[in-house]
Amino acid sequence: MGIKLSGKIGGIAQVVTDNVTISGNGKADNPISLNEDGLNEADKYFVSESEKQKISDSIISVETDGDTISGDGKETVISINETKLNTNDKYFISSSEKNIINETRPIEFGISECVNGIILLETFKRLYRIVTSEALSISLNTSQVDLTKYVRFALKINLNQYVSLTFPENWRFNNFAIPHEIGEYIYDVQTTDGGTTWHAVLIYRNVFPNYVDESHIQIDENGQVIENPVSIANKIVYVDGEMPDDTGNGLTWATAKKELQSAIDSCIRGDSVFVKGSLTGLKYLPTTQRIAGDNTSKSFVMKNGVNIYGGFFGNEVSIYQREMEYYIQNLNLPSGVVELKVAIPKYKSILSGEVSGNSVIDDALRGCKFTEASMVNNSRILIDCSAVSTAIKINGFDLIGCCQHINSGVVYSSRPMFTDFELSYCRIYNNRTHNITTLVPLIANSGRLFNCIVNNNDIAGGLIGATSTTHSIIRNNSNNVVLRGIFINNHKEFCAICENILNFYSGEFISGLTLHCDISSNISKTGETIRRLVTENATNCTVRNNTGSAFFRCVATNCHAYNNLSGYGAGFYDCIAKNCVAKNNESIIGGGGFYLGTAINCTSIRNKSMNGAGSYNTILKNTAVWGNRTPENVKSNVFNDNESTETYSAFENEVRAGDANISLSTNNTGDSDSPCFNSLSYDAGITDAVNVCDERISADSALIDRGNSDDNNAGFAAAYDVRNMPRKDSSNIIDIGAVEFQK
Repeated sequence: MGIKLSGKIGGIAQVVTDNVTISGNGKADNPISLNEDGLNEADKYFVSESEKQKISDSIISVETDGDTISGDGKETVISINETKLNTNDKYFISSSEKNIINETRPIEFGISECVNGIILLETFKRLYRIVTSEALSISLNTSQVDLTKYVRFALKINLNQYVSLTFPENWRFNNFAIPHEIGEYIYDVQTTDGGTTWHAVLIYRNVFPNYVDESHIQIDENGQVIENPVSIANKIVYVDGEMPDDTGNGLTWATAKKELQSAIDSCIRGDSVFVKGSLTGLKYLPTTQRIAGDNTSKSFVMKNGVNIYGGFFGNEVSIYQREMEYYIQNLNLPSGVVELKVAIPKYKSILSGEVSGNSVIDDALRGCKFTEASMVNNSRILIDCSAVSTAIKINGFDLIGCCQHINSGVVYSSRPMFTDFELSYCRIYNNRTHNITTLVPLIANSGRLFNCIVNNNDIAGGLIGATSTTHSIIRNNSNNVVLRGIFINNHKEFCAICENILNFYSGEFISGLTLHCDISSNISKTGETIRRLVTENATNCTVRNNTGSAFFRCVATNCHAYNNLSGYGAGFYDCIAKNCVAKNNESIIGGGGFYLGTAINCTSIRNKSMNGAGSYNTILKNTAVWGNRTPENVKSNVFNDNESTETYSAFENEVRAGDANISLSTNNTGDSDSPCFNSLSYDAGITDAVNVCDERISADSALIDRGNSDDNNAGFAAAYDVRNMPRKDSSNIIDIGAVEFQK
């Protein structure tokens, strides 16, 4: 094989080739050419025999187990024998990588069924499942685990009927409460205090509507039609915005539809739509004109019982296979710091209202980053749920570019009382209300929000009007006209609501039941205060670093208010407050800590105001008022000119009229009548986060066992103090103040 030269000195007359690998002789009528087909697989290169031998000699053989992996890499080729792999090890990774995979929850192959609701914790199991169609009491058997260590497991619950589950009293459900609807729930359960308390965090919830779909006929094993079949999940329709056209049937990723609306239209009740995303964002535009000839009326129109899911790479067949990113926000709650972890798909499926072209981004803007002028001709309603009466899910999308006018919004229904949807695992940003004042909220006027990030939107008539908002982060939203509605008007649970900017204000900031929320750094750009922050019942909430009354005419239980600024009642304005703390607040005129209302087992320390910096015409029971000052640093604990009663309470260097009131030393520690708070800011009023007062007390405090248990004898406040610790000890006498010293 090869070329041999022949001819005279001074020039090559011709060449001789092997006419197999190389053919021709180099003359004009017979050029030299290479026949690659003549090369074998191992020799598709041209080297001399000596060079070839050098290459062979340089190869170092490797040792394999000869079973799962065979060959030495020199004489024999290395190959993998997959038949020798067991079902748990069909991958090749390092031990550290395998540990990372093992820590991912849930691990289906490690599942352990629970019998009669008894969870038997075992060190090698990580996932437990309870399947029930009957009322059941759940118990935890920890005999096989070391509770001195960090213990964590996943619990999957499948409810086949509407039943009640009873959990141990020391279980704390950190989001979405106890499962009660038919469907599947997965909780991350952990303890860090030796099993004294178990925290259950909901990481997945899929509630199935129970309905009959007459268009799908089911056949039994004898070939007979099953009457009244119950359809829970039918086909999946796939959407890929990178497809060349919309001619695919949508039944696989390879034959995916291009348009989301086309996929929705092809579905019937019980079907789902999976929508592809990308790392930088794959954008989908609405195509259905609700009003003929009006481009701004284009919307994604939802159908009864059809769920849509975004955030797919493009090869998944289950929503569990989506790769998620986690946005973490610490909730500084009175009961302690809780890590809020919001999961959003890594691959972005963007539903955009930019029907007239891309909007212009201005990063200098607060709130919505799209300029208002570039959004004028965008969609008024991005997702229209007006025809929806059967529960649906909108899950895993980025929702942007909606330009709200009257009776419109990002997710909107013209029949809000009859519409049922869940908006979950979504990012909602760069939407705005255009040049109007309206009472319709921007995001949703019905339905539920769960596990969402709502940021960088501009509003006029309110931000969120859904029936509930849970496990979400709401940040950096703004308004450019007078806010006529309510910023967030619903049930809220485990949310971070922070850094929102209001230019003008004449409504309420938060209405509806508020549980376990951290509301911080929400301010008015004009210098005026946000008039009312939390205006209905609240439990275990912190409201801090805001302008406006933290709690306004509501029932507040086990709540913190600090570093807030207002004209009156920066902490609690005309509230019924139990086990609450007002500290380091400032009111320009009166009532830095408490203004009017009633305070039971509360603590008011280091607040600032011209009059009654600690308490202004407030009924006080079992309450400590200490260290409050005027702007001139003059003692200003209590102002009372309306004969509000004060009983079993403690005041700095003052015995006030009323049953069993006591005087406290002006020294925090060192005297027999010192309150002994854990730490105090140097000055009263707003301070930096490091120096905010700590209302906990030590064993030497004069507040211990000086309260009246009859004044706090019912409900959650009678059972737990502001730190979620037992309110009574063996003495059966409660302490004065929001914190119970644990003997």
